[in-house]
Amino acid sequence: MILSTEEISKAFPWVPGVKAGLSAIQMHPFDGSHLMVGSDYSGSHAQSKYLVYTFLIADEERSSYWPKVRHEWRTSFLPDGRRLSFKALNDGLRRRSLQPFLCTFHYMFGCCISIAVHKSYANMSGGKTSLDYWRQIHGLSGRWKNSAFERVMRTAHLFAILVGHFSRPRQDITWITDEDEIVANDDRLTDIMDLVAQFSKLYVPHQLGIFAMNTPTYFRDDRAWEDFVALPDLVAGALSEYLSVRCQKHDWQQPGELPLLPELLSPKTEFLCSWLGPSEMDSIARSIIIVDKVTKGHFRCKTLQFRN
Repeated sequence: MILSTEEISKAFPWVPGVKAGLSAIQMHPFDGSHLMVGSDYSGSHAQSKYLVYTFLIADEERSSYWPKVRHEWRTSFLPDGRRLSFKALNDGLRRRSLQPFLCTFHYMFGCCISIAVHKSYANMSGGKTSLDYWRQIHGLSGRWKNSAFERVMRTAHLFAILVGHFSRPRQDITWITDEDEIVANDDRLTDIMDLVAQFSKLYVPHQLGIFAMNTPTYFRDDRAWEDFVALPDLVAGALSEYLSVRCQKHDWQQPGELPLLPELLSPKTEFLCSWLGPSEMDSIARSIIIVDKVTKGHFRCKTLQFRN
């Protein structure tokens, strides 16, 4: 699968907009030998108009102090090993741990990127025949339905674009994704890794190092990878709730800026959306890219930011 830039834009008209949003992020390049990527997703519930894909990308060498700070946070706030997640923030202990948890990311050099796709964009990375095509041409290990395969193609596609934008030659990359239907078993994990390899041919212009992918529970440690993926989980959940509220209000009057709407949001979502606003303290850049519906069959990308 080798396409020119023009062919990519014709086949996937949303790609130039996503790339433009990534190019607008102001941060120093990731020049370490190892990139860590964590991802989580939200918006599958019926009330949501968007599917939210959130990726945390970090330079391991420039984040060398974060593991120690994270361990101190967990020892102090969640010593019993419970997992921090957006859905679980109704628990008082987890809720009290949230602000200190976000403060640990002062010690990480990275970028938190959320891409929210309007649900009416059903065939963003494939089509009705994509599943049969991949099964015949490339082979598939797992059992898929068309809807689930579109989701896994989309996730692999977005990941490949991010790697093409942020990586450097010979960098090793470890991708830890939340456990959901796209990596429900080893066969599906094999398929998404193959999809990443194919999409990377479109967007990664250099040779990478070692690529590894798995779910957080594969690593039998002190929940370090689960805590790493917890940030995308929290952000994706908050954005999903926020976008659902905005869709009900129908007032996208100020493209580029998002008011916090405290009277309409849950406290946890208001707090997390506030964290997503501009900050000069953290070394974590934030970016929100919306792939939005304009008219039937037409979509556009825009980069948004919460107004603090």
